[in-house]
Amino acid sequence: MPSKKPEPTDAAHPLRRFTDETGRLETVISSDASLKGNLETASSLELRGKIEGDCVIGGILWVREGGGITGGVTVEAAVLEGEVRGNIEAKERVELRPGSSVRGNINAGSLAIAEGAFFQGKVKMTSPDTSGPITFQEKRAPAPEDE
Repeated sequence: MPSKKPEPTDAAHPLRRFTDETGRLETVISSDASLKGNLETASSLELRGKIEGDCVIGGILWVREGGGITGGVTVEAAVLEGEVRGNIEAKERVELRPGSSVRGNINAGSLAIAEGAFFQGKVKMTSPDTSGPITFQEKRAPAPEDE
């Protein structure tokens, strides 16, 4: 049986999740960690724990299920499976996955909201070629956890 060839991730497939291409994230805050204070990093961040304070992330922010931020967030792009209580400023894309919760305004190039995500706030999309919010239904199984 031939194996399925992965879909290309180019302009012909604009709705493909950009996290498929990210590889390993440089910084990880584990589920048993909590931070009170502001966080600034030039690299990408995978958050499984909690942060109380503003975050400036120079790459992709990936808030995993159970992780959360209470404070403002400035990022290149964000994938949210956990909770954010604060405004989000993203140069590129923000994805709200099933089970995620955002209470705050989102200013981003584009926004994808999955069925089962919670969002309370206002949206401003800054990408001139975006006609409106992008919605999707998660149809793929989650990637196996790195242990």
